[in-house]
Amino acid sequence: MSQSKGGFVAAVPPREGRATDLLCIGRGIADLYAEQLGGRLEDAVSFSAYIGGSATNICVGVQRLGLQTGMILRVGDDHMGRLVRETLDRNGVDTAGVIFDPKAPTPLCILGVRDSQTFPRDLFTEGGAYLNLSEDDLDPAMFRNARALLVNGSFFATESLRRASRRALDLARQAGCATALDIDYRPALWGLVGHGSGEAAYVESPQATQAYTEFLSDFDLIVGTEEEIAIVGGSRDSLAAVGNIRAKSRATIVLKRGPLGCVGFEGAIPDDVEKGQVVPGFRVEVTNTAGAGDSFMAGLIAGWLNGSDLCDSSRLANACGAINVARHGCSDSAPSDRETALFMAEGGIARPDTDARMRNLHALLGRQEKPLPQSLLDARDGLTPPKAIRAALEQGQAQGVIWPVTDSFAELAPVTGRRFWLARAIETGPMLADGIRLARQIRSWPRDHVVHLDARGPEDASTVAAIAETAADSRHEIVVDLRPSPDPETTARAILARDIRPEWWIVRPEAQKALDAALAGQDIPPRGVIRA
Repeated sequence: MSQSKGGFVAAVPPREGRATDLLCIGRGIADLYAEQLGGRLEDAVSFSAYIGGSATNICVGVQRLGLQTGMILRVGDDHMGRLVRETLDRNGVDTAGVIFDPKAPTPLCILGVRDSQTFPRDLFTEGGAYLNLSEDDLDPAMFRNARALLVNGSFFATESLRRASRRALDLARQAGCATALDIDYRPALWGLVGHGSGEAAYVESPQATQAYTEFLSDFDLIVGTEEEIAIVGGSRDSLAAVGNIRAKSRATIVLKRGPLGCVGFEGAIPDDVEKGQVVPGFRVEVTNTAGAGDSFMAGLIAGWLNGSDLCDSSRLANACGAINVARHGCSDSAPSDRETALFMAEGGIARPDTDARMRNLHALLGRQEKPLPQSLLDARDGLTPPKAIRAALEQGQAQGVIWPVTDSFAELAPVTGRRFWLARAIETGPMLADGIRLARQIRSWPRDHVVHLDARGPEDASTVAAIAETAADSRHEIVVDLRPSPDPETTARAILARDIRPEWWIVRPEAQKALDAALAGQDIPPRGVIRA
């Protein structure tokens, strides 16, 4: 029978002496999401890059909800591996356990949104780095410093990963950690369907059921969809499946039911699924369900680790999943504790992706590191050659630059990706063609380039708002330059009144107090104010 401690809250040790709330072991990959919605993957023409993999998504999600997480993972020593590591770092995740594999590549998942029910995906994981995680990669000190361990059930698909999982669970038990199983059943990862059927949720497999069964007694919390509970419990009847799991484990079992919410079972299994602890979901407009289950798991675990009961934890989980399905991407869509508090206080928000308050809060997450420039080189007059701008940055003569309008990416390449504060001037115009050109231009920029906007007066607020939304869609930050304005405070207030929260402002030193007055009491402060 189960080695788990039994009881939802009782399973979790206190924080004293443990700096990490949750260690995660499982899949870590790069996701390439088609930007064209409603079509076939074959007809996609551009993609957005995010990090993915259930354990990685959950790790980021729990961190965003205010707890400290750590990831144990192998990634390739390649560009996508660095994307995974850097994104985890930017979200505050402890990456001491993330290892660059010198031989294996970082796996990829290519995804699309066909309609609200269909999300095609190709999984390219064979020979991938995360599959090489071994027992030797596990540092016992990390487990002694953690309160809980999460394991992806997809790690039970190969013998070597089963050994690594067994070692991790042994270390967790020795350290007194609580343990959680994210069932994470993907038939493609078990070789039951081809890599082009990554969206397949269920294929019956006695071998998979047996592999899961061998680990059930090691967990305090077991969570899965109806299909995942079916494979672990060996029955398509949810009640029978949950009963079969209970026969082998005292863990709290949570059955995810998509928009209907979830059902939890702490003790004996009743004679009807609906007699479990039913917690209804939130109604939102669906964009993409991929990653929603991972956000759900992040919310459930955050509540669990914070000492909330099963009902309250499940409600938080449902909110996290609902917010995620309204957005594009997996881990990048995971909400923060401030977002979930707002969402739940209003009983749900039908379009969290377009709600200005949610959008502004979400923009705070996963930001790239950028220094606040104490000295700014304004090169918009075009008189400073690109080589001279580069020299000024590299030699510390300037800590930031406003680059003149240019379509030449080669000019900026030498200073891009080096943590310089780099803003780019743009040209606006009154015609529709001007707006289309500008949106296309910004979308082609690297993410670390900041969109520079001159604000000459309150009448510019609508232009700033439109460009800010364009920048947000492509994950760029904006800087509003108030130096051309004769009344910076009024101009700033007009922009803020449009529910725009610029990451950066530029003011003349004598106008600092005026901007401070406009920003006083704002819900979201800027990253920095540059006096120049």
